Amino acid sequence: MNKKKAIKLIKERIKEVELLKNTSRYEKEYHFWKYKTENTLKNIFGKDSEYLKKFGNIWTPKGVGTNNIDFQKIYIESLDEAEAMLQALVDGIENDEIGKFEAKQNIQKDKKMYPNEVQIAIIAILIMFYLALPTILPKEIGGFTLTLPRIASYSLAVLWFVTVIIGAFASDTLLASPKIKNLYQLWFSICNTATLFWFILLLAAYLSYLLL
Repeated sequence: MNKKKAIKLIKERIKEVELLKNTSRYEKEYHFWKYKTENTLKNIFGKDSEYLKKFGNIWTPKGVGTNNIDFQKIYIESLDEAEAMLQALVDGIENDEIGKFEAKQNIQKDKKMYPNEVQIAIIAILIMFYLALPTILPKEIGGFTLTLPRIASYSLAVLWFVTVIIGAFASDTLLASPKIKNLYQLWFSICNTATLFWFILLLAAYLSYLLL
């Protein structure tokens, strides 16, 4: 979930607090709001987040021995505490004080989309193989010229390298739009498949050359 939407949802829950102060903790409006707020926090920060736990720990007693006035007073105080907490979350997100936490959640979800260190290392090895192709193979094998395969190797290596760089270092700028992000994810998968397939062909050609 992006920052703007998270702030919007929490502010909606805050606005509903004032309406609840005219009710009691026994009415369905309060329970509906509480469940809805818990769901909002869960969607933004995750089911194991400290913010969700803190919200759940806001105390609204259900014991006996306190008159109705005290119950209502504690109910209002609990709503005030919840409102203060939600407003603090909004301020924290707006000021990027808890933005890193939110970004971490999103990165974990989208981690498969962007290249990691292992993929970058594999790419570097493949690019070195592609660039070394002219010295590994002769100009032709069995009468088949290797000029076009060389050009294809260089082009694919450069294309994949640029694709990886964009995903690794520009994911928060160029890929901020969900549509562009989805297109990049598709393109990255295509580049992965094409490059690995081409690598297998080149490796097979090299092994064939060694066995001739």
